[in-house]
Amino acid sequence: MRHASCNDLNSVSDLIARIRMIEGISEKSPCHFYFRNRGLLHFHLDLGSLYADIGDQRIDLGNVSDPDQAKKELVLTTVMKILTENKAKKVFER
Repeated sequence: MRHASCNDLNSVSDLIARIRMIEGISEKSPCHFYFRNRGLLHFHLDLGSLYADIGDQRIDLGNVSDPDQAKKELVLTTVMKILTENKAKKVFER
């Protein structure tokens, strides 16, 4: 399993664009998102499948060329939940 490059994420470009528009989230390196200067979201690729890591949660988006739309929405919902419920501290506890 490796970190997904931005080229690997062409099929989720709509999700990436929506995340970039969220106030309070920064992108210190391409497609690696931060909240309060801590890692919030990044993506992995393994054997043709795409995964989103949000805190300590991993969401399987399915095939990199045809990701599951419902799972893309789950990624966005999960990110928004962390932000709106102000649970960022809990996400980053290790």
